[in-house]
Amino acid sequence: MEEVVLAHPYKTRLIADAQIKTDRLDAHALGTLLRGNLVARAHVPGRETRARKNLLRQRLYWARLRTGDLIITMRANEDTGRPEKNDRGSTELT
Repeated sequence: MEEVVLAHPYKTRLIADAQIKTDRLDAHALGTLLRGNLVARAHVPGRETRARKNLLRQRLYWARLRTGDLIITMRANEDTGRPEKNDRGSTELT
């Protein structure tokens, strides 16, 4: 079975700094780097890590959305002069 290598684009400078850029020359340069084990590999997180990151990303999205709604509500209350509700549902004069 052949191995798939994900090269780090910023650390593979040989190809980026080349004067003449064609797919054939890039493939040849990558092959040479691979044979010499000189390719800077990009980190690919495992399935568990990706799942955890996706969960946290979703939580952050919902928290930001909720915070944005709260800020909009607070600003609307400031503009209309209505009293805000506290955590217990009663109103307080500000």
